[in-house]
Amino acid sequence: MSKKELEKVDNTVLSDLKTREEYEILIESGALPSSIGTPEKAMAIIQMGKELGLPAIVAMNNINMIQGRAVISSTMLGAMLKARNIEWVWTKDHAVEEVQDSEDIRIVTEIEFEWISKVTKKPKSTTFSITWAQMEVAGYTEKQNWSKYPKEMMRARCMAYAVRAIFPEVLMGMYTDLEMLDANDINKDVKLSPEGDVYVDDAEEIIE
Repeated sequence: MSKKELEKVDNTVLSDLKTREEYEILIESGALPSSIGTPEKAMAIIQMGKELGLPAIVAMNNINMIQGRAVISSTMLGAMLKARNIEWVWTKDHAVEEVQDSEDIRIVTEIEFEWISKVTKKPKSTTFSITWAQMEVAGYTEKQNWSKYPKEMMRARCMAYAVRAIFPEVLMGMYTDLEMLDANDINKDVKLSPEGDVYVDDAEEIIE
């Protein structure tokens, strides 16, 4: 495969790569995100994408290596659910809730999920929520990204926790990029997409 052919790179081409030399040409072409700097990383990311049911190009743009561990972009989770016919909606979006028998007031983010049971073939639904108080206990809320984008960080964390708890087959044990930043206390600014999602940019600065 030549560099010229890579100008029209697609999922079929990426999925058919077999040798280290082919991956090296792909990296040198500039067709991949700059964070994917070695053939080994490209191979690992494409394989991980296959396990998650993601096309190769989608995997390349949404899976990164942080501290030697593959993580997925938080912005992908909603799409991965819908690909499995799991619908979701924010029912409490950084809302204030008074806790019963307490003067405590907590910020709550909640998602409602609906899907068809593979066993009963009937509709099912459930909700999942997190509170600001929980994030305080975990030590996240004082971090720069949480101070800058509290609502968006709550959304991203709520979705990640919910998917892992209710639909573990979607992530298969993987963590999101934002979770890894917090868990490893990495001071890396996140950005806000036009859709209102927080995401990690310039991942090459935090890999390894």
